[in-house]
Amino acid sequence: MKKLLLTSCIALCANAFSQSYCMPEFDDGCDDGDMINSFQMPTANFSHQDTGCSTGSYGIFTNQFITMSPSLTYPFTITHGYDSQHVKIWIDFNNDGTFDEVTELMASVQSTYANSVDTSSGNIVVPSSLPL
Repeated sequence: MKKLLLTSCIALCANAFSQSYCMPEFDDGCDDGDMINSFQMPTANFSHQDTGCSTGSYGIFTNQFITMSPSLTYPFTITHGYDSQHVKIWIDFNNDGTFDEVTELMASVQSTYANSVDTSSGNIVVPSSLPL
């Protein structure tokens, strides 16, 4: 039985400093649909659609920023090429290049399959304790 874990690390930073994050390793890469094809966060006016599989099965999109306000709820939808995916979203609030499992994990969702599309959906709420 095929067991795959798709982990999405999305780093949203409040400043323009660049960090070097972990590089995922895949046994199959995108061969079996393990990819994020689209990421949408409508209330933040962000839409990154139809990217398909990146070269080397991993894409770096560090030149894209999403502006979010503390305490507001931001729904997101991710489409990918395979069902039974687990998606996690982190935000590196302190820009230290690591993702703290307790304070920076913003979403952990399981995919669903409906209308011939595999999606993962959830909400991100930026903690109110963060400075603007």
